[in-house]
Amino acid sequence: MNVGKQIGPISHRIMIYAFSAILTVLLIWAIGHILSDIGNIEGPNWQTIQTEAIGNSLQDQEQKLNEEKNTIVAQIKNQQENQKILKNSMSSSKETMEQLLSLHRLALEKSVKPTVDQQNALAESQTLYLSSQQQFQQANNEIVVLTEKLRQLQQEIDTITQKIDTRRELGQEKFDTLMRTHRWKTAGLKLLLIIPLLFGVTWLLVYKRKSDFAPLVFAAFVATFVQTGMIMQQYFPAEFFHYILIGVAILVVIIILRHLIQLASSPQKDWLLKQYKEAYRKWLCPICNFPIRRGLRKEVDWSSSKFRGAIPIWQKEDDTSEAPYTCPSCGQNLYEKCEECQHIRHSLLPFCEACSRHKEMV
Repeated sequence: MNVGKQIGPISHRIMIYAFSAILTVLLIWAIGHILSDIGNIEGPNWQTIQTEAIGNSLQDQEQKLNEEKNTIVAQIKNQQENQKILKNSMSSSKETMEQLLSLHRLALEKSVKPTVDQQNALAESQTLYLSSQQQFQQANNEIVVLTEKLRQLQQEIDTITQKIDTRRELGQEKFDTLMRTHRWKTAGLKLLLIIPLLFGVTWLLVYKRKSDFAPLVFAAFVATFVQTGMIMQQYFPAEFFHYILIGVAILVVIIILRHLIQLASSPQKDWLLKQYKEAYRKWLCPICNFPIRRGLRKEVDWSSSKFRGAIPIWQKEDDTSEAPYTCPSCGQNLYEKCEECQHIRHSLLPFCEACSRHKEMV
C-alpha cells in the first residue's frame, strides 16, 4: 500500500497556486478596507482649534479694522479720481483762458476794446480755473488726512495681526500635538487588529505548513504581512521603519538558517527519504556516499563519468544480488531480507519492492 502524500496532476497544482495568489490579493484588499475604515476615524479639527486659540474678539477686531481700512482706501481712490477730473477741467479752463487772453491782447494791440461777451468769457474761465484749482487742493488735503488715518489704522492692524499670528502658532502647535496623538491612536488600533492576525497565521504556517490547506494559510500570511508593513511605513518614521525592516530581515534569515542547520543535523523523514532515494538511484551509500558494490557493480564502478548514462544488462546473479548487503565503509545495512516475503529489499526505504510491505523509517 502507498501511504505517501498524493500531489495531484500539475494542472491542478497550477490552479491551486493561481487561486492562492488571487486569494492573497483579495485578502490584502479586504484587510485594507477594514484598516481604511479605522483610519477614517475623525481627528482634531483645524478650524475649531484655531478659533479657540485666536478668540472671537481678536478676529472681530481685525475684521472691523480691515473694513475701516477698505473704506479709507476707497475714499482715497475717490479723491484721486476727483483730482483727475479736476485736473482735466483745469487744463481745459487754462487753454480757454489763454485763448481769450490772446484775443484780448490782440484787440488791445489794434486799439479795439474787447466785447462784453469776451470779457465775461474771460472772467468765467478765470473763475472756473480758480474754483477747480481750489477743489483740487481740497482733494489733496483730504487725501493727506486719509493717508495719515490709514497709516495709523495699519499700525493697529499690524499689532492685531501680530497677536493673531502668535496665537495661531500656539494653535498650530496644539493641533500638531493632537494630530500626532490621533495618528498614534489610529496606528495602535490598526496594529491591535493586524498583529494578532499576523501571529495567528504565522502559528498556522509553522504548524500547518504540510497540511493540504497550506496554500490558504500562506495566502493569509502574505496578506497580513504586507498590510503590517504598510502600516509600519505609513505611521512610523522612515529611520525607525528601516530599523524594523532590517530587524525583521535578520530574524527571517536566522529562522531559515536555524531550520537548515536542524535539517542538516537531524533531518526530517521527508528530507531523509529524498536523500536515500537519490543515493540508491546513484548506487551510493546514503550515509557515507561510498559506491555500492553489489551484483554487476561489484567489479565495475558504474558511477564513474565514463559509464554515466550506460544501462547495465541484467544477468542472473548467483547469490550476491540476493543477499543482504552492508556498506564496507560505514557499516550501514543497505539491503536486508523482508520480514514478510523474505526477498531482499532496500533497508533505508519504506516499502519492499516485492510485497509492498511498509517499514517505519527510524
